[in-house]
Amino acid sequence: MPIKAYIDIAIGLIVVAFLAWVFHEGEKRIEDADTRAVQAQVIHNDEVNKAAQSAIQAAEEHYRAMYAAPPVAPVHVSVCEPPRTGAMSGTSGGSGGPDAATNVPAAVGQTRDIGPDTDHLLDQADAQIEALQAVVRAMQVQMENAHVRH
Repeated sequence: MPIKAYIDIAIGLIVVAFLAWVFHEGEKRIEDADTRAVQAQVIHNDEVNKAAQSAIQAAEEHYRAMYAAPPVAPVHVSVCEPPRTGAMSGTSGGSGGPDAATNVPAAVGQTRDIGPDTDHLLDQADAQIEALQAVVRAMQVQMENAHVRH
């Protein structure tokens, strides 16, 4: 075999070895990049979990502080009608004596001042109800007049 054939074979082997080395280094770089990406994702997930846990803890503390505190204004109990003495209608065997009032809760039947703020709110609600009733009556009159004309 001529020497040129040996040189061509040697150059071919060198080129193949070089390409194998480049391929191996490329695979190694890809694996390293994948490892770094996985590590970065793990770090990112830890940061997100820590931020979420701190947000949950802050919301939980806010919730507990908000609902553990006493109400801003006192809650008033109002009773529309005091309890009646005597047998209740619709019940059988009820007695109207003094023993009948022992089952009544303490807030019922006591006279209480529900406060000027609540009185004002109730007055406003009554005025709104009366205004709405007036509007309903006016609409009813208009509807009756419209039906009568036809």
